Parts: sequence; structure tokens; C-alpha cells
Amino acid sequence: MWIQLLAPKTIEISGKNQRYNPGDWVEVGKHVALLWLADNSAQVPEMADSGFDLSGAGILTDHKELLCKRLQEETKSISVLEGAPCLPFERTILMDSALPLRTTLIPVGVALLDTWEIAVPLMDYSTLAIHLGTDTERETTKAVIRDLRVPVYDTRLMFVKRNETTERLIDNWRNAGKTPLAFLREVYRIKPFILALPCTWTSGMPLPKHD
Repeated sequence: MWIQLLAPKTIEISGKNQRYNPGDWVEVGKHVALLWLADNSAQVPEMADSGFDLSGAGILTDHKELLCKRLQEETKSISVLEGAPCLPFERTILMDSALPLRTTLIPVGVALLDTWEIAVPLMDYSTLAIHLGTDTERETTKAVIRDLRVPVYDTRLMFVKRNETTERLIDNWRNAGKTPLAFLREVYRIKPFILALPCTWTSGMPLPKHD
């Protein structure tokens, strides 16, 4: 597939290495394209023209009107529902309506579900489980994961493939209060096939506060 580079890349063509610069368009395999798109070293056209298969995919958000107003034209190519976290679509994007997100990442995240059960960004790398939640929730979390000096997932954006494992995880997380630590506990308990995306996917937005 064709992608536009945002960082220099060296690509082997017919046995020879060819150097490409930011702004160049290159054609690479889907696996390589997804890796570069995920780490923000490449981009694709707007969502409707991305070439990714969005069939069976949809967005679930806390405030549909606000999200559709922000994304405008982009949401015309994908279903959007409002409600508490659940998995109404075969491939569900759980998204905070206020999250500043590059819409070109939506089809990339959906495509990652061809391999993974869940794809979710990490919080800022300086934010660990020990920095979040109440004393009680930290103790509860420590009893499950043993060590709180671990990165935490940013649950404002999740790409989830619907199956028995992920439905149980999302149900348990919702019933436990939808906090980042609650999600971390369920990941450790249920052990889904999860991909940690770079924190740049949700950068630019203050982290949620949980007193």
C-alpha cells in the first residue's frame, strides 16, 4: 500500500537500499505500513480514502454529537454510537469525544485488529501505575499485578476486536469504574492479545485525574 513518509527511511528495492525522505510517497507491504503508521513515521490519506477495510468497524463514544462535530466529514464513513463502554461492533473503537486524534489513525488502529485483540496507547512514559488512583485502588491493583512501577494504558482510545475474551474484559473494566488501573488489572487477569501503541497517539491532551 502507498504511504507518505514523515521520517527518513531506507527501503530495499531489488536487492539495493534506497533512501527516502519525509514527504516521499512509497509503496510497502501492509505489515511494514502499519508499523510505520503506528509509530508516526508515516501517514495515509484521510480516513475515507485510506484504502483500509472499515467493514464491521464503528466508534463508541461518550458524546456522539460532540465527536461528530469535531470529526465532521470523517465520521460519514464509519458508524458512531453513544453509550457506556461495550463492544457493539465486530471491531469497536472506544473513543473519548474530547480526545484530539489524527483521524488518519482510525483506519490504522482498525487494521491492527487483523492481528491483535486490543490496540491501545500507553500514557506518557513518565506516568506509571504507582502515580494513579487512590491508596485503596493502588493496593487493590498491586495485589493483582504485584509491582506498580509499570506503564499504564490510556483508555481514552482503544481499538477492540469483539470476542469472548475482550467482551469479558470490557464488561469487568466498566463495572470496576472505568479507571486506568481497573483496566490494567483486567489485562493482567484476562491476558488478551494486546498491542501497546505509542503515547503519541493520544498526546496533547491532559491525562485523566482519578482522586
